[in-house]
Amino acid sequence: MLDKLTDEDVNEIFYAFDCDESGSEHTELRAKLYRLFPAVKEMHEEREQKGRKESKRQDDNRRTITTDVLDSLDLRSKILPQLAVWVTERFYQLRSYNSDEICLAGDIWRYADETTKRKISLELSRPYSPDTWHELSRYFSSMQSVSRSRKNSV
Repeated sequence: MLDKLTDEDVNEIFYAFDCDESGSEHTELRAKLYRLFPAVKEMHEEREQKGRKESKRQDDNRRTITTDVLDSLDLRSKILPQLAVWVTERFYQLRSYNSDEICLAGDIWRYADETTKRKISLELSRPYSPDTWHELSRYFSSMQSVSRSRKNSV
């Protein structure tokens, strides 16, 4: 056992590190593990790199779908009804881009210009602030539950 660790062993070890809620990063234990098993360090670095790539891919997908949403808005009309139609009609497209209504609300707040954010705040009857996206998220969630209940009642 001391001369070879399997991928499964390494996965279990790092899962235990990640699940530890004590706040400890186990730096001494990790250093000892890396010293005894240099391949473990390489495996861990590969896993971290794959995770970063996947995270970037998902972030790029979410930015793409959010940009599509924002570009489709007619700012001369009310924005919330347009967003409601977009989210309802393209829900599966939204999901395929690693997003959902909660992510979309946050991403709209992240990528929209100030004018659009202020207009959404007014339509939500909320003061404009960096946290207004939470209200947009609630709006989307309530809209989705209404949409689902309509489908279930038909």
